[in-house]
Amino acid sequence: MLVSLAWLFWLGNQLIMQIILLNFLIAVISDTYARVSEDREIYSFKHKAMLNAESYNTFENFSKREGFKAIVITLEKQLVQEK
Repeated sequence: MLVSLAWLFWLGNQLIMQIILLNFLIAVISDTYARVSEDREIYSFKHKAMLNAESYNTFENFSKREGFKAIVITLEKQLVQEK
């Protein structure tokens, strides 16, 4: 009787611990997602700046070569402001 009660207590403890740890994992993931979503625009601009610097360095290196002519086409996105 005492052994079966000990196993029942252990099983209940394990079940409760699994629920608590799963709840903790969900809270950590939610917090991380909220933080990343908050800084998404900053990361986007940082990534674009890194790409611009890389392309500038690439064209800078090629333009030093004799006889190199580069044609760069840029597209600008027009922002429509909603009223």
